[in-house]
Amino acid sequence: MGLLFTDFTFISVNGIANFLILLNQVTEIEELKHKVLVLTESKYQLELRNHKLAEESSYAKGLASVAAVGVKKLLKEVAKLMNHNERLMAELAAANNPPTQRRTSTLRNGRREYTSERSKRV
Repeated sequence: MGLLFTDFTFISVNGIANFLILLNQVTEIEELKHKVLVLTESKYQLELRNHKLAEESSYAKGLASVAAVGVKKLLKEVAKLMNHNERLMAELAAANNPPTQRRTSTLRNGRREYTSERSKRV
């Protein structure tokens, strides 16, 4: 085994190798500690973002629920208006297109006479 003389102390080559291994391990431990800090901070930021997204999701669900109720009410109103419109259209069609023959009866000399409206118009 070789010996080195420094600062009035004898250090073996084996001791230097062990010291370098230990120094390398300390450096690696410090790097790992730094990575843990970075990952812990990233985890914290992700948890905050996740919480914020959960709140936004809950708010959006509430809005969607309110919108669904509104749409349902609008659909009922539209259906009601469409039915009313159909009745009005039927009334308008009936008013514009009277039946072609309407018979009316009158009493003349004790006998009923039937005439159609068509013959009255002519």
